[in-house]
Amino acid sequence: MQKVSVFLLLLCSSYGYAQTFTMTVDKGVLYVFMPNQVTITAPGHSPYSFVVTTDNGKIEKNEHNDNYILSPDKTGIARVSLGVRTAGEIKKIGTTEFDIKPIPIPKAEVGRKTGGQIRLNELRYQSCVIASLDGIVFFDARWKVTKFTLVVERNNEDIFSHKNYKACFDETSKNILSRIQVGDKVNIKDISAISPVKSTATLQNIILEVIE
Repeated sequence: MQKVSVFLLLLCSSYGYAQTFTMTVDKGVLYVFMPNQVTITAPGHSPYSFVVTTDNGKIEKNEHNDNYILSPDKTGIARVSLGVRTAGEIKKIGTTEFDIKPIPIPKAEVGRKTGGQIRLNELRYQSCVIASLDGIVFFDARWKVTKFTLVVERNNEDIFSHKNYKACFDETSKNILSRIQVGDKVNIKDISAISPVKSTATLQNIILEVIE
């Protein structure tokens, strides 16, 4: 997994000397409403003494390892502050800002294809239209397809057209797929999807050329 390290040199005037800490963020991107994994280190300080806070959502210790989970509740800026407990007091190490991105719009796929050629038997065995997010590893970030229109073109004429009101092919769509022939063009269009935060989007059409 690609990681980007952000190294911070923070001048703490209240203590009269420089303090450093590092934060490593998976993919170098933080997404709103998602459990973003962050690793924090501060040379010379035990991680058990860390006090980490944010002004955007919440940040808490990952119970399975030494990482932290930052879950922002809005896009824009998240300020993350690090302090350490020493002699019953909390000494501030510093604060930094991170840019919080919205969850990207996914691509619609059938059989891991967004378009192009597909073999007849391969198409007939497909069960659903998927909203795919390249490089996004959070399960919670996944969009869900809610509806689409299935159109089959043969000899430059539409021979089937059906509105499917879920991600997986209903019985009518399955019947249409079973009657497709080599040379047909399949257009899955008007694809609607919903995000984990209930926003909606219309995804790009999937245009497939059926080959033997």
